[in-house]
Amino acid sequence: MRTHLKFILLALTLSAVLWLGLAFVATSPAQAHSNCANRYVVRYGDWLAQIARANRTSVGTLLQLNPELQWNPDLIYPGQILCLPGAAPVRRTLALEATYEYAPQQEILVINGKRVTYNLTAARVVTDSTKLDTALKGTPAPAALIVKNTGARGYALFEVSEAKLTASTQITPTAALNLEAGCNAVSPVNNVIVSMEALTTTLEVAIEREDGVRVPLDITHIGLLDQSQISSCLTDRLVAILFPNAGSRTSYWALVPGKELQGVVGPSPWYIYYYFFWGSYSYY
Repeated sequence: MRTHLKFILLALTLSAVLWLGLAFVATSPAQAHSNCANRYVVRYGDWLAQIARANRTSVGTLLQLNPELQWNPDLIYPGQILCLPGAAPVRRTLALEATYEYAPQQEILVINGKRVTYNLTAARVVTDSTKLDTALKGTPAPAALIVKNTGARGYALFEVSEAKLTASTQITPTAALNLEAGCNAVSPVNNVIVSMEALTTTLEVAIEREDGVRVPLDITHIGLLDQSQISSCLTDRLVAILFPNAGSRTSYWALVPGKELQGVVGPSPWYIYYYFFWGSYSYY
């Protein structure tokens, strides 16, 4: 009799624990998200520490705001809504800086420059070559591509259809750009950006964060492509692709080939989206 009683008590205890656990899981998300200052929708490839870094918070804070995660912090899934603290993610800027060097005047070298900035809203990592090809041929068309130079230091900036970014860095905006469309028509920066008879011109593209982090790329060559030429020209050297945000000519998002595509693209650009975006990228 006592043995049966013990089994009954054990069964009732387990049932109560299970019921409380299910009730906690079922009700906690609604309670936690009812007063959210900010929300985040989990994407494929996300993990909790990455989400915390991207939103300038900690894993501990996320666990406090989302009690359902405390059962297993590693168990998150695409589409899941997480409550975030009120702090906004770090904003990023795409900056182009052209430096012009002129003939010395009275033995003093004259240097001038121009800086143009654009809003950079997001980075997406593509790990499938078919999706990469679809994006390159899709709508909207890419605005520009950054590719690794072959056999030389630095990078080349290829603009698509029009040389908007390159033209914006000219001190004299009315000067003609010496660009022809084509895979092999890439030219040194100094031959393309003509500004008030400068002796030399250098161009740098940088991703800048509002917290002071800055990662520059030295652009040594500039080219122009039609959209139909992209896939056949540059997929073996792609580092980043800039797409215009809908309805804006001053705002872009970046598509970066992932390290899984090393057999398709050039040297793995892992460091680019790791340092540029520090966990705030998503998968395309």
